[in-house]
Amino acid sequence: MNLCREQGLTVALTKACFADTVCLPYIIAAIAGLFFEPSRHVGIWIQIGELAFLCWTLWTYFTCVRRVAPMASLLVIMPFLLLQCLYMNNGGLSDYRMDLSLMLLYGATSTWYLIASHSGRIGHFAMLGISCGATCLFRGTSPIYLMIAVAPIVVWDLIFFRRDRRHLKGLAVAAGIAATLCLWFYVLNFDYLHYYYFIWNTDANAHLPLIQSIKHFEFVGTHIGYPALTYLGLFQLVVLWARLQEAQYSLKLFFGRFYNDLRQIDLRPLWLGVIPALFLTLRGAGLNPFVCMPSVFGLCLFALFPIPLTRGLKLTWQMSCCLLVAFGWTGFQVAREGWLNHSGDSPHSMTAHQYTLDTILAHAKSKGRTEARFATSHIFYLNTNSLDSVARFDRKDARFKSDGVAIQGIDLIADRLMSLAAEADWQQVVGETDDAKIDYLVGQAEQQLDYLVIPTPDCSVLLRDRVAHNVLNRYAVTLREQLLASGNWEPISSEIRNRDDEIVQVFRNRNRFDASHSTAHNAEELQMRR
Repeated sequence: MNLCREQGLTVALTKACFADTVCLPYIIAAIAGLFFEPSRHVGIWIQIGELAFLCWTLWTYFTCVRRVAPMASLLVIMPFLLLQCLYMNNGGLSDYRMDLSLMLLYGATSTWYLIASHSGRIGHFAMLGISCGATCLFRGTSPIYLMIAVAPIVVWDLIFFRRDRRHLKGLAVAAGIAATLCLWFYVLNFDYLHYYYFIWNTDANAHLPLIQSIKHFEFVGTHIGYPALTYLGLFQLVVLWARLQEAQYSLKLFFGRFYNDLRQIDLRPLWLGVIPALFLTLRGAGLNPFVCMPSVFGLCLFALFPIPLTRGLKLTWQMSCCLLVAFGWTGFQVAREGWLNHSGDSPHSMTAHQYTLDTILAHAKSKGRTEARFATSHIFYLNTNSLDSVARFDRKDARFKSDGVAIQGIDLIADRLMSLAAEADWQQVVGETDDAKIDYLVGQAEQQLDYLVIPTPDCSVLLRDRVAHNVLNRYAVTLREQLLASGNWEPISSEIRNRDDEIVQVFRNRNRFDASHSTAHNAEELQMRR
């Protein structure tokens, strides 16, 4: 959005399409830059749009495939609006994270295949292709999930159900549209995607033992949450009630129809739910709690109709009222949990970030500086990226620039010198040994940084011992000691508490300020002599 407003849409779109694991969200943001100031709300609205697309897809599925009345289908969709993962402060709708986008669009793509394979309509296959292409452009790992989950279903249907030529034609249309939409992205960015997922990505290469990696299934349960599970349970009671009414409370007729329905059971939604988490478990992927999100969709879809209703679902007004009350109650529960989740995590974090930025700005202004380059020597909740984000989006006096943000006439530039989260990042630091790499970082910090946020001694120990998944933190204690031992870093703030376990201080680079002061003084003296 910055590039669009400063250098034009063409430059912004070019940037959006290269060297990243996603593309379409940045294309949307670049176009939005023509009309709106950069804002956190853009990311939220993009994901709300994805959720709306999924709900429309599900409505089509329930009315077309499951033979649910159009108005009743709205009640059947409700569990997908009650999922706990939508309301989390980390990974939910309020937090622009690609994993949620993957879950929503993976669900839409999977559902469009179920619709198209049932109806055989070319239009439905075209929607499958569009949804598949968008999913891949929203997340670079999407083809993996689609290949291990959706592709086997397609092959199974072709082998055992002997689909006709119309079905094959529809698949060709879907594949052609998907390839047209997204294949170029993978061709142009192949080297970067390979590096990111096969070399840089710590979780993808963790190779955990099965006893540990099976925790991915626990994450799935957490993402679903008890409000959605409660609604699903009540929905099954309503379905049982509807079955009994349809059989006129005749147990013989009820069990006869139940047996016929059981013979038509569709395990494809269950497959769509189990395979993503099972793949991560068998691969030994690192315990990133978000990458298993696609499993949430398939499991919820299967839980709605574990035994299909071949005669369709008709809800009386009493049943509808029961479901509406259930939705209101469970909706209140999940909203309450979401509110507590947002308000209870680091309630003073924004104050800490703003105070850190104010300290840097005040000092730079007092020294007559027009630029302040800053970084943090650790990676936790208060870090280089979070400070940059707060400076951009939470300061009313901020003016966006392509390389940073200007506040009070000072260009604040976030320097990623020490943003070393993965093992691959650490390996690229100059130096043959860890000590040599630390020496290099200390030297570079003295040359290119004006301000450095350094954790306190106790916080450094905590980072080293408990937050070591961010590789830089493994050296937090040593890095702090060597930075301060150089004598070049002087504190300009008191201790800043971001969380109970994260306390930092802002330091200035004495050499850079003294050098600039000396240079300015010499220039002034020379001018006076002339």
